[in-house]
Amino acid sequence: MDALEYLIVTYINYHQFLFYMYAVIVFALALLSPLQFVSPFDSIVQDATAQNTPPGAPSFEIIPHLIPSPFGNIIQDPNDPHFIEYLRKVKTFEIGNSIYASIHSNGLDGSNIVNITDPSSPKHVSVLGSTITDAEYTVINGSTYAISLSYFNHSLSIIDVSNPSSPYLVTSITDGANYALNYPFDVITMTLDSSTFALVTTFSSSDNGIQIIDITDPVNPIAASTIVQGNDDYPQLHNPRSITVVTINSSTFALVATFSTSDNGILIIDITDPYNPIAASAITNGEDGYPNLGALFGITTVTIGSSTFALVAAPNDSTVQIIDITDPYNPDPVFTITNGDDGYDKLYGSSFITTLTFDSTTYALVVASFDDSVQIIDITDPYNPIPLSTITDNEGGYTALNDANHITTVTIDSSTYALVTSFGDMGGVQIIKLDYDYISAHTSNQNPKYAKAGDTLGISFTTSDTIASHSSQILGLNASATVNGAVYDATVTIPSTPRESHA
Repeated sequence: MDALEYLIVTYINYHQFLFYMYAVIVFALALLSPLQFVSPFDSIVQDATAQNTPPGAPSFEIIPHLIPSPFGNIIQDPNDPHFIEYLRKVKTFEIGNSIYASIHSNGLDGSNIVNITDPSSPKHVSVLGSTITDAEYTVINGSTYAISLSYFNHSLSIIDVSNPSSPYLVTSITDGANYALNYPFDVITMTLDSSTFALVTTFSSSDNGIQIIDITDPVNPIAASTIVQGNDDYPQLHNPRSITVVTINSSTFALVATFSTSDNGILIIDITDPYNPIAASAITNGEDGYPNLGALFGITTVTIGSSTFALVAAPNDSTVQIIDITDPYNPDPVFTITNGDDGYDKLYGSSFITTLTFDSTTYALVVASFDDSVQIIDITDPYNPIPLSTITDNEGGYTALNDANHITTVTIDSSTYALVTSFGDMGGVQIIKLDYDYISAHTSNQNPKYAKAGDTLGISFTTSDTIASHSSQILGLNASATVNGAVYDATVTIPSTPRESHA
């Protein structure tokens, strides 16, 4: 090797050595300054802020956003002998690996059981009963029962549906000396300790009240107690319509919404001992901050943080009232959502309501019969609910929401669906798939709360908020970043399709 070759080799080796040392130093620095990994269910960085936002804008965060889409219908053949119309309610239950929907008529057409394990291809299974107008499903000692009401026959039936293709009657209770079941309207079940109870509202001029029945032994039910309208403890039970049950601080309460022209309101009852119920409080329409509680329909409860709230729909007032019932003896009005105000444009005839939670965001889904629609509302902050979107009949692929009447949600194979009955579409149940995607609080479309697909968000990270690389992914959103002095400037583009579905 001559002198020139030696110098060249030495030069190359020296620079290779410097390159390797540089790589080692960079690697060591990376180890000493660990990257920040952020869970898909958390904000990106606690103190990250959006660029070019108005003064006083809240901190930047990524939040889940509910994305509904039409998934199909349960449409029955009018020529089928099991066809029912004027649908009132839909309930769901699960047996083994199968999911079933129980569809109930408002008249004397009875109820059908439909297998919706594959929601894209619902299959009729059996008829629950020719006179059944509502049913709630519960499991007792390993068997599944439909606690069924017959409004016009003034009765309650316990039906074994463990084999949904062959339901059979276990026992039947009729209005009479021991049971106040004159026009039973709504039913819910609850389990306390090792006992199971059914609570039934009776919608009549003679039996205004609530019948509580011990159904722990489905063959031999027992009348636990009867709550009757008109006595000193229960002055507001005229035409009780809907009922729900909630547990607060180890005590169990029933909330009853009344549909009356005289004493509209909500009654909260302590049923921790179903044999000895105690009136906790009464909420009256027009009093104490409750201006819109006339002729109530649906009622539900939800826990947000450490507080419990009731949501009740009033179709005549086209409102949804949110009430803090964390102290059931002293309920507090929180917010009244009114059709036509603050972006709520599809609440005309609000009738039934349900809630669901994705991650830390809670949504209310409200059926509005006169608007043929479902209004989706973010109620994560119940004191400041936010209208998100509406689903309307004959728009965007929705074809079975004419006079939408009742709504429930169900999880099938980790996906969530809403089922909505239609009183106007003959035999129609609209199936809605509920996905969600992460979106930002500040975006290029200037929406102060939510982004739409394709919007771009500018964010800043300080040097203490290290990111994985100059080309990274933040919460699954495509992100790019370039070093600019002491700040990483990144832009995030909201994807056009959801990446993930959660239930």
